[in-house]
Amino acid sequence: MVRHAVVGFERRNGQLPGRSSRHHIERNIHQLHLLLSVRCRDLPWWVHDTWDLRIDPRIPRREHEPMLETGLRFDRITPVWLREGMRFYLRTALTTEMLRWSTASDRCRTAARHLGPFLTGIGCDDPRITEDPRRLRAVFTEYTAYLRRPDVGRDGGRLTDYMVGQIQSQAQTFYTFVTDHGLEAADATGDDRWNELTPAHTRLWGPSAHTRNSTRSRELTWYATTDLQRMLSYLDMLTAPRDEMVEIVHPDGRRSYVAGLGDPQAARA
Repeated sequence: MVRHAVVGFERRNGQLPGRSSRHHIERNIHQLHLLLSVRCRDLPWWVHDTWDLRIDPRIPRREHEPMLETGLRFDRITPVWLREGMRFYLRTALTTEMLRWSTASDRCRTAARHLGPFLTGIGCDDPRITEDPRRLRAVFTEYTAYLRRPDVGRDGGRLTDYMVGQIQSQAQTFYTFVTDHGLEAADATGDDRWNELTPAHTRLWGPSAHTRNSTRSRELTWYATTDLQRMLSYLDMLTAPRDEMVEIVHPDGRRSYVAGLGDPQAARA
């Protein structure tokens, strides 16, 4: 379908699509394929490699989910055993409300961006990481060194100490969970090695090896009663649809008609 779309673009415009146009084509076709895959097959929601709240109403979510347009892409996680382990972990965490959707998407993205490439790079093809428990911490010390490389960040830069600590914490939380749910993980993934994790997997780093997070201070912001009243006077404008005019009573008593902004979520916030 992408190939035919590119040919059609070239015939209409006399040139091949640029990077942004091709990305737009691929994204639309991916969404179409995902919609058909989810709606036309009788499969559990967690089996699909992309979890999209807008397409699959069975996925657990909050009543007013602020991250509705954020999807989880498991096809970006390698190796396969890590992908299936993360699938089991995140679907259990969402179902039991251990994690919110925004946190789950962050865990999935971090596994695809950091843990997966590191494990692939060292040739690890085993959920146990190593059969020698004495080597386990050494491997994750190497992972910390990998995270501190100057080019491992999203834009080719360095990760901050805070981000390194967060990524370490996510890896430890994941392995603690699957160690505690070894039988269920083995059954869900079809890989019995998940049931062979040991208590050593709940202590991937020693107490002194964790990144020390610097205290991040933030100045307090105070809102006076007049500020709050001014905010409240414009709520109707936020909640009204964009094609609807609403009457606004300003704090000084003036009245005016303005177009709505169609953002009830901002009004609730």
